[in-house]
Amino acid sequence: MRTSIKIFVLVLGGLLSMDALSKGLVLFSHVDGIVTKEGVAVEGAKVIRTALWKDEKFEQSTLTNKKGHFSFRAIQQESLFWRYFPHNPAVMQRLSIVIDGSAKKAWKFTKGNYDLNGENNKKALFMECELSNDEASRDIDELRSYWGFCTLK
Repeated sequence: MRTSIKIFVLVLGGLLSMDALSKGLVLFSHVDGIVTKEGVAVEGAKVIRTALWKDEKFEQSTLTNKKGHFSFRAIQQESLFWRYFPHNPAVMQRLSIVIDGSAKKAWKFTKGNYDLNGENNKKALFMECELSNDEASRDIDELRSYWGFCTLK
């Protein structure tokens, strides 16, 4: 019995040290996008990205460049417990764009995994955000949708 426990601890320790420490839990994948108004790039729009996970809030902001482009790196967390503890992940994601002091919901989504690009069926997140679009429910696939005015490309 003691030998079995020792083997289990050694195997588990090896797995944890190899895999878990080399990969983070991706709460919000890398995002690239462009903000336009009636087809013209919008410079200086404030883009705010928020991820809510457990009791933690991760928030970043940036301004669009002359071409209306914005970019955020992936938000990752290290957690041995949540990597191996059976559960249904739920990461609330939001992307808002502020123009003239008014914020519009560009993206609102609940991510149900910790995979890189898990929001968009393993495809990179590139959003076209036309400010004249209405906020609406938009399909990612037949099972998942997000709310906002940006479209995934």
